[in-house]
Amino acid sequence: MHPFYAKNFLICPRCGANFTNLDDHLYCEVCQFTIYPHPSPATSVFIVNDKNQIMLTKRKYEPQKGMWDSVGGFVMTDESIEEGAIREAKEETRLTVKIVNYVGTIPDEYLGTPTITIAYIAKVESGTAIASDDAQELKWFDIDQLPPDNKLAFKSVTTLLHQAIKIIKQY
Repeated sequence: MHPFYAKNFLICPRCGANFTNLDDHLYCEVCQFTIYPHPSPATSVFIVNDKNQIMLTKRKYEPQKGMWDSVGGFVMTDESIEEGAIREAKEETRLTVKIVNYVGTIPDEYLGTPTITIAYIAKVESGTAIASDDAQELKWFDIDQLPPDNKLAFKSVTTLLHQAIKIIKQY
């Protein structure tokens, strides 16, 4: 079990009894309530232009304030992963994008909470890029002149960016 759940989910929300921590879930022996811990889904969107450049965002807030990141964020409960990716792109860049490729998934953590990041490559359908929401700056990078890995906000973004580059080079 991920340490986040073992540390923070101690009491049953139904009856107030202590949870029993089993290998893959938490169980209340009093009321039989069970929690199967799972990661929060997040998206990573690599927007590509006609010059095969990738847009990255500079983070406006902690964690990793000032570091380069992909467009993306958490998926809401009422949307698909793809809808979340498109919404996050709109929120952070004001662009309407179309997903053109799936890149991959990778487990990670955000402020100690387990996440699973699902990454896509997208193309701009319309709009003018303006840094919005939690993006301080937007910048197009040539795929052979990306920021060094130590300037990227998260390990998952670094790994997924390298996977996206391999896909883009096949275009």
